[in-house]
Amino acid sequence: MTEFPAVTPPNSRAAAAARRRQDILTKPAGALGRLENLSVWVASCQGHCPPRQFERARIVVFAGDHGVARTGVSAYPPEVTAQMVANIDAGGAAINALAEIAGATVRVVDIAVDTDGPAADYKVRRSSGNIAVEDALSENEVLAALDAGRRIADEEVDAGADLLIAGDMGIGNTTAATTLIATLTDTVAILRSLAEVCDLEAVDNVLDAAPGFSVLSAGEQAFTGRAGERLWNELGAVVVDRWDEVVDALDGIVTTPEVQADALETAQAEAAAIAVAEKVVEGAGVEGTATSDEDDEDDRDEDLEFWDETGVDCLEVTVGERTGWTLRCYLGEDPVFLSQGDRIQIYSSPEALENYLIETDPQHSLASLGVWPDIRTAVVEGDAAVMAGPENTYLLNGLAKDLLAGPENVDRDQLTLGVELLVDAATARGDTETVEALGSSTPLGNLVSIIIKPDPARMTPSPPFDDEAAAWSILVDRFVSTLDWDGERQ
Repeated sequence: MTEFPAVTPPNSRAAAAARRRQDILTKPAGALGRLENLSVWVASCQGHCPPRQFERARIVVFAGDHGVARTGVSAYPPEVTAQMVANIDAGGAAINALAEIAGATVRVVDIAVDTDGPAADYKVRRSSGNIAVEDALSENEVLAALDAGRRIADEEVDAGADLLIAGDMGIGNTTAATTLIATLTDTVAILRSLAEVCDLEAVDNVLDAAPGFSVLSAGEQAFTGRAGERLWNELGAVVVDRWDEVVDALDGIVTTPEVQADALETAQAEAAAIAVAEKVVEGAGVEGTATSDEDDEDDRDEDLEFWDETGVDCLEVTVGERTGWTLRCYLGEDPVFLSQGDRIQIYSSPEALENYLIETDPQHSLASLGVWPDIRTAVVEGDAAVMAGPENTYLLNGLAKDLLAGPENVDRDQLTLGVELLVDAATARGDTETVEALGSSTPLGNLVSIIIKPDPARMTPSPPFDDEAAAWSILVDRFVSTLDWDGERQ
């Protein structure tokens, strides 16, 4: 762990004097708004009232590329980072113009830009790792980056800077920030569950010490603006000062059972024997007849193969004691349903849907697909029929009752499909509330996650599951309310 020297705290006497001075100036109280608070802060940092005028304000912009930006998570390509660094270095960026108005100067520092450009004296590496699949930095690179920041601050202060303003530049910055918040959200949700189940009062005390912990599920929007900055800073202070209390509380409930050496040796031998046997079986399967997957592929219905080739899925949905058929495709990663005005068009029989598909002047969302004329022609000429494969057959009825009865009573495959359908439909209509309700930070999302992706290392929630079942029913009802059956707008 990197140790930082103690920082002299702001001078409370100077701060009090600055507040008193604001009260005696000829102006209404609070008339200068935030400027008054800033003047108190400056006076306390300088230890002098009234605060001294800044003589050499310095803005330092730290630049680096995020490896994850290569996957297209940003509206801009990662090459823009290097272009912005060059522009800042040349004095032509917006930050340069703003700094000039404020009487400040700007320095840009290349910490991890994916080029060999200017201002690279403190470069740690070219671009960070892609956080979707690897660490952003190694431990040594983190230490090097921290050391670079410390040395740069020393250089600027030694050169006469009396105000340092740090900034950052890098395409994909918000992705890294959002990922941090999402990870912390999941961590806090798990800790809350453990605290409740294992009666860990110490964990609850730490998580209740800063209001920011309770708004994590709202995402990065909860930490925007001055109020959001304060929430984040308070949360960070608690993590720095008290996170060891959380770790100690968890350590207190973890026990490592003693294992007899001879029993361990026997178990290892058995595991090795099983592994050898499995390899033998696998080898025989490779050298023998066709695999079951190949058989399944050969048995694929011609109508299903047609839809596979078009990239459009036929869906069979049973919900609210009704069964209906509709279509869905994906444009990139975005689901698009057969819909009009965010309302999914669903029909009570395959034949009824086919009659809808052959209309000559379609007004639905899939009509603009390049493949749509081929679909219509195939249906008209009888070369294709509406048919849903098992991977697109959704049975929502009964899942709420099964959830209420507990994880062991739920059909995992059908729940997985149900979640897929609800999330896809919600995403298509811009319903973030439904998507968030199925996230792992909610009781329902946590229960669903444990059922769909069982992990012996995770603690199974305890009954009753009334709230989770009710939450699921609400999401299903919300989905049902967006369906237009047999062309009749509800």
